[in-house]
Amino acid sequence: AQGDVPTQKQDDTQATKAPKIFRETCEINFDQPARQVHNFIRGLSPYPAAWTTLDGKQLKILKTTLTEEKTDLPPGTLMSDDKTFLRVACQDKLIELQSVQLQGRKRMEVSDFLNGFQLHATSGQLGE
Repeated sequence: AQGDVPTQKQDDTQATKAPKIFRETCEINFDQPARQVHNFIRGLSPYPAAWTTLDGKQLKILKTTLTEEKTDLPPGTLMSDDKTFLRVACQDKLIELQSVQLQGRKRMEVSDFLNGFQLHATSGQLGE
């Protein structure tokens, strides 16, 4: 704000190209720490979008929040009240899904998604 930050010219000889992003590299691996999964989703949102599978359909996860809730559940396990929240177990904690897009549907907030989608016994796990 005061304008007294020292600037430094970038050494262009040290620059490298970022790797190309393919669909397969956007699949979410919940067997990682929650912060790493959250940052992976943030980095790919809104396009090309991080994804997983739910009942055999692609589910893009566009926005999440970190929780401080520790878990012993297997990574990818879903927790929900079927009305307002949807949480996923990661390696150490849960992340809460905020905005998702199921294959063939539009992007929506999780509460709207849960209004139109019944989580079945087979839906208790993402990535299958």
